[in-house]
Amino acid sequence: MKRFRAPFALCVGATVLAGCEFPSEAPSLEQQWVIPVDATTIGVDEMLPAGVTISGADFAMTVDPFSTTESLGNLCALCLAADGLTVPKPAFASNFDVSQNLPADVVSASLTGGSIDVSLSNNFGFDPIRLPSGATGSITITLTDGVGGTTIGQVIIDGAAEPLATGTAVTKTMALAATTIANTIVATVGLDSPAGTLADMVTIDAAAGLAVSAVPGNILIGSATVNVASQTVNLDPQSPGVDAIDQEMTDRIVDGAMILEVANPFGVSVDGSVTIGAVNKALSISSDPTSTIRIPYTGDELRSFLGQDGVQFFGSGTVSAPGPITVSPDQQVTLDASVEFTILIG
Repeated sequence: MKRFRAPFALCVGATVLAGCEFPSEAPSLEQQWVIPVDATTIGVDEMLPAGVTISGADFAMTVDPFSTTESLGNLCALCLAADGLTVPKPAFASNFDVSQNLPADVVSASLTGGSIDVSLSNNFGFDPIRLPSGATGSITITLTDGVGGTTIGQVIIDGAAEPLATGTAVTKTMALAATTIANTIVATVGLDSPAGTLADMVTIDAAAGLAVSAVPGNILIGSATVNVASQTVNLDPQSPGVDAIDQEMTDRIVDGAMILEVANPFGVSVDGSVTIGAVNKALSISSDPTSTIRIPYTGDELRSFLGQDGVQFFGSGTVSAPGPITVSPDQQVTLDASVEFTILIG
């Protein structure tokens, strides 16, 4: 019996095998890879208007010099009446001012330091604050945030301590107070000039003037409220570090995407484009504090930069904002990037 069973069993097995179909090639599988890319940023300097730059832990704000000249006749009514006469110097107390705007698109600024050099040039034909008889007066120069606003700085030239002889100039450096300014910078010059005696005879020239000029130094601000709408910003160029991927893997790429994890402290949106290698794609950053952006790429687009040397990652865009924004020197938009792609195995 055993002698006949074995050939029968082999025959059955052969019949079963003959009726089965096996694949001629190994099956193809898809596998997803994710590669981190060096982060890129939009620095706060991209949000700053002309006239504001980063200076260490602060911003530096450039304010143009400003100057004016006021005539003796406008400052002294009695002098206007005595024009051309030689008389004891009349007493007068009067003010005049000169102003300069903050840089365009700066709505307000929080001062942390800095100075303004103020110069007075006397062409009256006499010293208005120190008379030969010994009478003295003073000149007070006050910087304010707009007319009658918060005082930014002040200096007093006291005739008892120093003269302002005709044909001479005096310059004072005025330290700026730590305060917020939101208007023009106004320099108000106040003269308190004493009456003269017969020992203080002067010839009155009502057209003669007192010139004042203000030259702002390095004005430091801790934060600024600025207009940024329609401003162009740039992503800092980076080498994304995708050159280490070998050819065997890139040949198998099907498709993929760039994933951007965005931290945006400015509350503005940016519409533009991002370029990696030679591939340019639309980019839209929302005004949300954090967001995720997915930019799709075809297999051919990914192969054009993955595994390639000298690839750069950069971009630019235009800012949209509902109104002014407040910025500080340590802020930046950060885009943590990665490239995900699907490869075919088998």
